[in-house]
Amino acid sequence: MTNILLAVAADCTGTRRCLKGKAATSIHYIVDHMEKTYKFDKVRILTDVVLSKKGKTLTAKGLLELLKYYIGKLKPGDNLVFIFAGHGAEGSGCWGTIDGVETLDAVHGIVASDLEMISSEELTALLEGLDPSCSVTIITEACHSSGLITGLKHQLDGNMSPPYTYEDASTGWQHVSSIYL
Repeated sequence: MTNILLAVAADCTGTRRCLKGKAATSIHYIVDHMEKTYKFDKVRILTDVVLSKKGKTLTAKGLLELLKYYIGKLKPGDNLVFIFAGHGAEGSGCWGTIDGVETLDAVHGIVASDLEMISSEELTALLEGLDPSCSVTIITEACHSSGLITGLKHQLDGNMSPPYTYEDASTGWQHVSSIYL
């Protein structure tokens, strides 16, 4: 069994949406905590701040290929923790009906440094067919990431409470709904 930590910070360096190193700083704090708390056999940290100094860009295509590589290398019993810090995005999806109410099924995603979105559908497709004995945990520090993985079986420890969705209101953040997995 191999435990792998893959951490990616997309500050969108060199664009008008630049996070000015905040994503990289966040990733380093999260990775530091994860390494102190859990044992990893392999740790890879990728930040566009470092890549940009080498004249390279963290593209959506490159990030998808990197994830595909690591997920493809998982052997039975292996664990992969993927952490992403950067911009998230929400785009329009398709209209549907839930309990008789017409709703818009939004597309959520993470944004690479080339400002291209990796959609929830693309991430979900990477995880389909994963050996059931393997574990992939995705941690995101990005807007609009609550719907990132769709259509897969989610698992929660029986002692955990499900996450909640909050909306910004004039009086502050308000609890809107619980997300039951």
